[in-house]
This record gives sequence, C-alpha cells and structure tokens, in this order.
Amino acid sequence: MLDLEQREGLAIVHMRRPGDNTLDEPMLRRLCAAFGFLDRAHPVVLTGYRATFAVDAPEQTEPGSLRALRAALLETMLTVAQHPRPVVAAINGDATGTGFALAAVADARLMSSGTVGRLRGTATNTATHDDVLRLVGRIGGGMAETILRTGQSFGADEAEQVGLVDRHTGTIGLLDEAIHRAHALSRTSAGPRAAPAVPR
Repeated sequence: MLDLEQREGLAIVHMRRPGDNTLDEPMLRRLCAAFGFLDRAHPVVLTGYRATFAVDAPEQTEPGSLRALRAALLETMLTVAQHPRPVVAAINGDATGTGFALAAVADARLMSSGTVGRLRGTATNTATHDDVLRLVGRIGGGMAETILRTGQSFGADEAEQVGLVDRHTGTIGLLDEAIHRAHALSRTSAGPRAAPAVPR
C-alpha cells in the first residue's frame, strides 16, 4: 500500500491503494510507520496513485472504529509535521477529507489535477475531531481548517487562486517539480523544522 523511493537525495512516499486510495486506519498507520523508517536528514515528497492523492474512507459508524481513525489521523499528521526536513505534497489528483488534512500539514503543495477540500457524506464528517482541525489550522492555515469544517471543495486552478496549493502544475513533471521544491526549501530553511505540539 506504500512504496518508498530514494531519488536525488530525498525520499518519495507513494501512497498506492488500487481502486480508491482511501486513508483508512491501516493506511494511516502504515504511512506513519513509513516516516519512521525514513532518513530524517533528507526532505520528503508525498504523492498518491494514478489520479488520486488520497481520499476519505467510508464513513465510520462504530465508536471504536471512529476513535481509532481519529487517533491514527492525528498521529500521522503530527508525524508528517514533525519530520525535521521539508515535506512537499505532490497532489496528483483528488485530496479530500483526511487526504486534504494530510496535504495541509506539508510545507508545500503542488497540484496537477483533481479536487481538494472536503466532500460531505464521507468519513471526515465524523473523523475530524477538534484536535485534528486545530492542528490543520495551526500548521496548514486557517483557510484549510475552515474548508474542512464547512465542506467546501476546489479544483486545481481555484485551489491555487485561494492559496490552498502553492502551484497548479501539469501532470507530467509534477514529481520533478516537487523534488525541486523540496530541495529548495531544504536549502533555505535555517535548520530542522520546529515540532508542533499536540493542540489542547
């Protein structure tokens, strides 16, 4: 479900779940573990599979499953946010709900196609606990938090115009541009990123 690739002095994490690329609890746990294996001295590019970056799993109804999904989402977002070198989200398609929340905590977002935001009727309606939303607001920006709360969504052009992504780029060359951006951020950063605290 995850492929790790070393290229040009950084790591590329490919989220690959044939069919839908949903971010359910097992996928989130694997992603969190993958970041634990990465060389913390190098930047990371995070991308999806075919025409999907990452989207919500089906809506959770069982209290235990919902708690597990919330915990996994918060842990994964913190793990990405606390990686000491820059993380760039190469959004190759839809990034909705939990997928958008994950992209929002990256240092930069490049997008080739698809929709970003939150679609109503998905797991985010029940999975986005206040601590997750506050973390998105603190790291990914207040607009990202508002969009998750209200259910708005945007295409690639609109997402760039309102500042949800740094650049709308073509599908061909998306990874190359993301690699270039990650290295540029790494060169200009004064040192390791400050680790955010868990929102209270």
